[in-house]
Amino acid sequence: MSSGPDEALWEQDSQWQQWKTAVRHFVGKLQLLELCGGIGSAYIALSKLLPAGTLQLAGHWDIDDELAHWLQVVHSDCSQIHLGTSAGDILAIDIDQFPNSHIIVAGPPCPPWSKLGRRVVR
Repeated sequence: MSSGPDEALWEQDSQWQQWKTAVRHFVGKLQLLELCGGIGSAYIALSKLLPAGTLQLAGHWDIDDELAHWLQVVHSDCSQIHLGTSAGDILAIDIDQFPNSHIIVAGPPCPPWSKLGRRVVR
């Protein structure tokens, strides 16, 4: 089974296809909050799953400011993206300052392969 140029290999998975069919007629807006969001894979995957225009980024935090270029490719409005050791540090923010959202996706803070980790794969 081959994929098109804009189709990821996992989009061919039968479970993925079932989920996509189940949410095909979803109406409304879902707010996504990405904490330790990295490259934003949660937003990318959900935007491929949900109908167009359904998903909105409530906020994205990550300490890696080098992600800015890649996140700008995905998000035309970068006002909800907070990067760097001060603006992107979720441990330095009062929990009440995070925007309301329907979905919260969080990567494990500082996994071994991140900029703060030892970058050692065991």
